[in-house]
Amino acid sequence: MNAKMDMPSPVLGLGLNGLRFGGPFFAACVLLLASMLPALAASSDCVSDDEVDQTVRIQACTRIIDDATEPARNHAIAYFKRGNVWAERHEYGRAIADFRAMIDLDPNFANGYYNRGVSWVFKGDYDKAIADFDTAIGLEPNNGDYYYNRGVAHSYKGED
Repeated sequence: MNAKMDMPSPVLGLGLNGLRFGGPFFAACVLLLASMLPALAASSDCVSDDEVDQTVRIQACTRIIDDATEPARNHAIAYFKRGNVWAERHEYGRAIADFRAMIDLDPNFANGYYNRGVSWVFKGDYDKAIADFDTAIGLEPNNGDYYYNRGVAHSYKGED
């Protein structure tokens, strides 16, 4: 008898032959999923806009920011989203701080400069606003909002 004939055939695809879903495997899956739920909830609440209460959004974004296991991109998004909430609350100093942190993590994200520029306008620092709008325009020259708000800042500054 040929020994090769007794060998099992390779299984093609992603079949589940031989896997047992009870015991340790199942427990590990449940624990992994359970450990991910708070992060998933925080992520969802953080990136929501008007559907979620501002305080909940701030807390959710802060959890992401404070989680050292989150990738830098998620931190940048959380800073950006939390900055937006601070701006909605007219807490422009906090908004600017979060937009600055976001820009440090992702200096090529034009909306970070734009939103910080808008916050500078509301704080009355038109030179900083114009500088941020200029940077946003440099990154996304086809966005008309950036030009418009730069013009607004120049107008508030008394320049025509």
